[in-house]
Amino acid sequence: MKKLLVVLMVLTASFMLFASSYPEDVQVIADRGVLRVGVKSDVPGFGMLDVQTGEFEGMEIDLACKIAETLGISDVEFIPVTAATRGQLLDSGDIDMVIATFTITDERRLSWNFTTPYYTDAVSLLVKTNSGIETYEDLEGKRIGVSTGSTSKAALIAAAEENGVRLSDSSFREYATYPEIKAALDARRVDAFCVDGSILAGYLDPSTHILSSVRFAPQEYGIATKLSNTGLAAYLDDLITLWLGDGTIEALIEDNGVVASFTN
Repeated sequence: MKKLLVVLMVLTASFMLFASSYPEDVQVIADRGVLRVGVKSDVPGFGMLDVQTGEFEGMEIDLACKIAETLGISDVEFIPVTAATRGQLLDSGDIDMVIATFTITDERRLSWNFTTPYYTDAVSLLVKTNSGIETYEDLEGKRIGVSTGSTSKAALIAAAEENGVRLSDSSFREYATYPEIKAALDARRVDAFCVDGSILAGYLDPSTHILSSVRFAPQEYGIATKLSNTGLAAYLDDLITLWLGDGTIEALIEDNGVVASFTN
């Protein structure tokens, strides 16, 4: 009985030491018992809402759940975000972090913290198979659908210019969600859907294909947190670094049928 009591005391002390070792902004989340995560609801493989069950699924959903587990939290609240709303919700404190195909850039680092990238993609184009679009030159005079607030537009303009093609702002149509861009492509309101290749893969159908000849601007996805939450940022970065090293991230990619990370 005495041995059992000693063991219980040691386990309790160890748990208290582990819990108290959290940075202050991480401890707030642990004490709350709910992890609030901004995720995509329209990106197959990464973050997708099943409208029939009301459940989210995808590698970023699984990643959020694993983070919650390290905090001893079983309740994860998923808040759908878009390129236009994710930063606002972080800054307002409505969410703790964004795990939503959020590309890391030097400019964005001035506004939010980012972890080490957990996935690297590259931008491409989804077009109708009979569109006649195969190269940068074929984009001249065409209408290109992009997501509002994304980096895709600037990346395509730069890549096209490097290939001797000049695209202007008038070449682009901006939409709030990816399904809206796909709908515009199907209705021929745009001639191409431009975003990261792994996202486009989720919108392929028999009438479309992704241009293998137009692939540019590697996009590194990181978990974003509010700029003042430095303790949380460091905690998450340590987790991502660990999981990249032990194969956890790779397993999440494979389990959710995501296109392999872009490395060249």
